[in-house]
Amino acid sequence: MPSPHRWVVFVHQLPAHPSNGRVKIWRRLQQVGAVAVKNAVHLLPNNTQSREDFEWLRTEVAALGGEANVFEASSIGGISERQLLARFRKVKSEGSRKGKDIKAMRTANRPKEAEIRPLDTRVYQHRTWVTRPRPGVDRFSSAWLITRFIDPGAQFAFAAGPDKVPDAVPFDMYQSGGFRHEGDRCTFEVLRDRFAVTDTAVQRIAEIVHDLDLKDDRYQSPDAPTIGKLVEGLRASHPDDVQLLAQGIALFEALYQSFQNAKTPRGGKSRIC
Repeated sequence: MPSPHRWVVFVHQLPAHPSNGRVKIWRRLQQVGAVAVKNAVHLLPNNTQSREDFEWLRTEVAALGGEANVFEASSIGGISERQLLARFRKVKSEGSRKGKDIKAMRTANRPKEAEIRPLDTRVYQHRTWVTRPRPGVDRFSSAWLITRFIDPGAQFAFAAGPDKVPDAVPFDMYQSGGFRHEGDRCTFEVLRDRFAVTDTAVQRIAEIVHDLDLKDDRYQSPDAPTIGKLVEGLRASHPDDVQLLAQGIALFEALYQSFQNAKTPRGGKSRIC
């Protein structure tokens, strides 16, 4: 890895009650493939995705009344790099065997559909929406959902924190406010629910985004691996965030159209050739 700090470390504390909070965070750490080096100390290889996974976990710990810190390290005292790599291989192998158990996990924080009062889209017209730099699958799909169903005149900005663009609507940012992960829902799902978007094709997209972003394989969408590779390719191809987000929005519009026109012609063969 180019960084001298090869590992990103997650250290957390949770209150003793409720006990299911500890179980929830433990399962989430399993889902992202983190290796435990002590009871409340976990690590991942230092890359953008690992830091994002741990930052979202930090917000979940805070929501449960706990505290968490994320930092980088070049080595872990008392454990050789060979031992750490062996642990990562073991975690990956065990994770594939425990997929069904992880998929069955549900959180009590998820609001029931009847409890969600839909927001009025008229309040969100011609707004600037701000998110973190280097968007990925959740922000691609969220920006697409915003432009298609919520604010067709939306403009997008990028900043490390929402305070940098004070009049903008934050989405998929770690700081409180705006629209972001809630319980076991990614930002796309939160936007869909808060604005009561009930389109069937949107639900199919939500399942893909959930599986890719939260890594719990809840819906086991057969399309998720392909969309994940396309997202990775776009991020590798576009260094400019504005262009990258525009391409991501186009990707999800194409996916939406394919689901809208998913009827297979007589004979069972696709019209694509």
